Amino acid sequence: MTSGNVWKAGRVVIDDRGIAHKLLWGRRFKLQWSDIFSWNVKDMALLDRSTGKERITRRLLCFFHRDGMNVISRPVGDKQFPLIVDRVRRHLPDKEPKPPWIAYPGTAPFWGGWRQGFSEWWIRDVWFPFWKHLTPDEKDAYLTRYPAPDDDWLLYLTHYWR
Repeated sequence: MTSGNVWKAGRVVIDDRGIAHKLLWGRRFKLQWSDIFSWNVKDMALLDRSTGKERITRRLLCFFHRDGMNVISRPVGDKQFPLIVDRVRRHLPDKEPKPPWIAYPGTAPFWGGWRQGFSEWWIRDVWFPFWKHLTPDEKDAYLTRYPAPDDDWLLYLTHYWR
C-alpha cells in the first residue's frame, strides 16, 4: 500500500527519511537511510517433508546497520516486494559494506564471532560476496579508502580471503 512518498509493508513504513518499524508491543524503531551501511535481498527456503526438497516461501530485504540488522519479510509472489526493493535501491544505490574492522571494531580476522550469530551471517552473506567480486584494482582502491588496521587483517585479505 502506498501513500504519497510512503511505502507500507506490514508493520514497516519506508519513507524518504528512512525506515520505521512498528514493533508488536507498540514501540517504534526509526532507522535513517544514513545509518544503513549495507543491504541485500535473500530467499528463505523451507524443507518440504513430502518431497524432501527445499521450497522458497519468502523474500527477505535485510538492512545492516551499526546496531544489527532489520528485515522486511514478504511472501514469494508479493506484488509490493519489487516496488519496495526499487525504493530502497533509489535511496541506497551504491552502498558498499564497510570492512569488518570498521563494522566490528576491535575484532581480529580470526575472531570466533565470525563463526556464529549475526556477525557470521554478515561476513558470509554480505562482506565476502562483495570482496570476492572486486577486481584486484578495486580491492586496492577499497584498501586505500579503508586501510587495514594491522598485518593480520592484511594477511587475511590478501592470502586467505582472496
